Amino acid sequence: MEEFRAGIATNSSPSGCSPALDLTGRGSRRQEAPDQSFHCPDSGFAARLLDCCGRPVPGDWQAQTRRALKEGKIIGVKGVGGYHLACDAYNADAIDRLRKQKRRPDKPLAVMARDLECVRRRFQLGGPEMEVLLSPPSPILLLRFKDPKPSGSWSRVAPGLRRAGVMLPYTPLHQALFDRDLEFLVMTSGNLSGQPLVYRDEEALSRLRPMIDYLLVHDRPIEQPCDDSVVALDGSRVEFIRRSRGYSSQALSLPLPSNYHGIELLGAGADFKNTFCLYRDGEAVMSQHVGDLSSEEMAERYLSLVGDLQRRCRIFPAAVVCDLHPHYLTARALAGGEGDGPSPRQFLKVQHHHAHMASCMADNGLTGPVVGLIADGTGYGLDGNLWGCEVLVGDYLDFSREAHLEYVPLPGGESCIRYPRRTAISYLRQYGGASWVQTAQRLFPGCGAEIEIISRMLESGFNCPLSSGCGRLFDAVSAMLGICPVSSYDGQAAAALGALVDGATEKNDSGYRFTASGGLISPRQLLRCIIRDLEKKVPAEIIALRFHDALADIMAKAALEAALKYGLERVVLSGGVFQNQYLSRKCRGIMEGRGLKVYTHSQVPCSDAGIAFGQVAIGLWRLAHGGVKICA
Repeated sequence: MEEFRAGIATNSSPSGCSPALDLTGRGSRRQEAPDQSFHCPDSGFAARLLDCCGRPVPGDWQAQTRRALKEGKIIGVKGVGGYHLACDAYNADAIDRLRKQKRRPDKPLAVMARDLECVRRRFQLGGPEMEVLLSPPSPILLLRFKDPKPSGSWSRVAPGLRRAGVMLPYTPLHQALFDRDLEFLVMTSGNLSGQPLVYRDEEALSRLRPMIDYLLVHDRPIEQPCDDSVVALDGSRVEFIRRSRGYSSQALSLPLPSNYHGIELLGAGADFKNTFCLYRDGEAVMSQHVGDLSSEEMAERYLSLVGDLQRRCRIFPAAVVCDLHPHYLTARALAGGEGDGPSPRQFLKVQHHHAHMASCMADNGLTGPVVGLIADGTGYGLDGNLWGCEVLVGDYLDFSREAHLEYVPLPGGESCIRYPRRTAISYLRQYGGASWVQTAQRLFPGCGAEIEIISRMLESGFNCPLSSGCGRLFDAVSAMLGICPVSSYDGQAAAALGALVDGATEKNDSGYRFTASGGLISPRQLLRCIIRDLEKKVPAEIIALRFHDALADIMAKAALEAALKYGLERVVLSGGVFQNQYLSRKCRGIMEGRGLKVYTHSQVPCSDAGIAFGQVAIGLWRLAHGGVKICA
């Protein structure tokens, strides 16, 4: 165990660092986390400002950097885990140019504030929020705008949302970027969308040049890439959105079977929001955020980080626990025998939503059977369909599927994630009655040809996989309300719909209902009520609230029914949909009011970023009980 802990610690700062040099910029209040270190040579810290051709800019780098930011320039800033792209958050043109260069038209951008007073002027800030912002890991914290509909440049920071990610400077270099005229800087990851975070000096200029005017560098090598962590607060309780800088490489405990000795595992994680997990001797180590494995470069980065964490922890497991999906890059990359570790590896495949349930169980130290209420966008099911709104009953060894949202075909398959309007058309065809085409044409004017093409696809069944995804239902409703018919990033439609609920009130019984029979949850009545209210021109905020309340009600009822059937009282909530705090609180409140004990995530995210933790827990218990064989 000592050797294991020593392996984790190898990424901490080398000894001999001058005590006068405080990398965190916060003195003793903020200790440097082990995964965000520089090498610390005796020569001290030095920074330089370069132009986009790599030539040093004459003069004082600090003054020149501030001048460039005030002029609306975009600067690549070397941090502790990689490069950021920075610009003045009050300069709308600079933000628009950054979005265009980064190919990120709508996805929220994080901001770094000069100090707490600046944060307080723009955002709702209380004691718990200040504590998180000032904590040693220095995460990005999601905060609500004081103005529910921010204008000017702030409307471009988090379009359509009522919260934005905020952090404080966590190195002296960051602090040097600000003065009395620079209060907030957009500070987003230094990479093109879909590409790995840039962290090596030798590649920074070439890869960032199309997006920047200047490059601010320092003389301390970054050992490995590590994105900023992102958290939210539920009351005073921290919830992880992205668990990375400041938190990764920390050993996590999980419930242990009686015969756990000698088992070593690698949890491969999911292909989206990827993290992976190493396990040995009763402890699990989660990696930093890797990202979406949507390109060859991202797959290479994934393998590199797997090999690096294995070397640092001195764990080289032959057994890999991976997702059941036959086309996930995680398993295929690891099966290729690249990187460190034994080859060929042996694989145990685990169903996606079972891993979600196990992740929340392990997060809370639970053993024995529970009810799992799992809601996300997509997970490959045991029947070959795409699951995503499931009531499961089980433990680490096995599970049964007790209820789920009715299947709806997705015309074009995964392309529906990019085009929520297509999912909406499919829902209208299935539940909208004989006049569904006319309804679709009213909701989506000018899209007659698309409606006809999708109708033909649905009739033929060509490239129309079946989905019970809760995320896809959010997409459909968001598109019907005209909020997000076309999405530029994963989860945009659901996030925009969820944002409408803040501040909305409703007291009347609107008739919004799901119906359930034989384990199938149908949205037929709900969708007809939505169509009715759209024709009555009911405000979108009220429709969104009614939708959320109806969904929380049926989820809670389905979980309660499963609990009564098996004599259980514990329910775990997992899946990315539960990042929607209104929905999560509403579900918890209903179930706890009926006597159930409800558990949510605390150590790892509820999204696919926490899947690897559940994979490891399942693999450990199954191997310990000898009930499964791992195959090559």
